Amino acid sequence: MGTVTDALSWSGSGATLSLFVVADRQPAPPLELSWREFQPTQVRTYNLDDTAALLGERYVFEYDATFGALPAPLSGYLDACLREAMHHGAEVAWFGFEGSFDFAYLLAPQIAPQIYGLADSQGVELALEDDVLMSEAWRTRVAEARIRILHHR
Repeated sequence: MGTVTDALSWSGSGATLSLFVVADRQPAPPLELSWREFQPTQVRTYNLDDTAALLGERYVFEYDATFGALPAPLSGYLDACLREAMHHGAEVAWFGFEGSFDFAYLLAPQIAPQIYGLADSQGVELALEDDVLMSEAWRTRVAEARIRILHHR
């Protein structure tokens, strides 16, 4: 296993995949977060409070999808969920490790190694291999998404 799969299944008793979505309206987009036979046992949705109004009139939602075991292949599941989020009006969507979200570092290059899937107007990209997750190219991809989202106020 690599960094991503190890981190997602660290407890040994299931996995929680956290999807973050920036959208221009409430309520949270109605995402199923299912793919093929993989359906979460539970999905908790949170509206994250942008107290600094960093995103203007847009909202950030977190979806925590809980599974007994990671969907396989993980890449197929992540791709499908990111595309579902974009289909439901997300401006940008990403998968990040638990505890990785902070408005001050929203898609900042410093936290790029904590983001393992990203979708925006430039398409869907995954960073599931250690060398990709830690690469300068991935940091640049995440940072460019930040620039687009912060300048689209």
